[in-house]
Amino acid sequence: MHELLIRDAKRVATIATLILSVGWAGVILTVFYGAIAWIDFAGRESVGFIEGMVYAVDLFAAPFFLAMVVAGIGHAPRLFALYTVKDQG
Repeated sequence: MHELLIRDAKRVATIATLILSVGWAGVILTVFYGAIAWIDFAGRESVGFIEGMVYAVDLFAAPFFLAMVVAGIGHAPRLFALYTVKDQG
C-alpha cells in the first residue's frame, strides 16, 4: 500500500511540475511582453515615457496575474504530494 501511495504522489508531483513550469514560463513571457510594450509605447511621439509605462502595465497586469495563478495551482499539488508522503512515512 505504501508503494502505491508513493507512486501516486510521484505522478501528482510530475503533473504539478508541468503545470508549475507552464505558469513560470507564462510569467517570464509576460514580463518580456510588458517590456516590449513599454518600449513601443514610450517610443511614440504622442505618448510620454511614464504614460507609456502606464499603458504597458495595463496590458501586462491581467496576463501576469493569470500566469501567477497557474504557477500557484502547480505549487499546491506538489506540496500536497509531499505532505501526503511525509505523513505516511
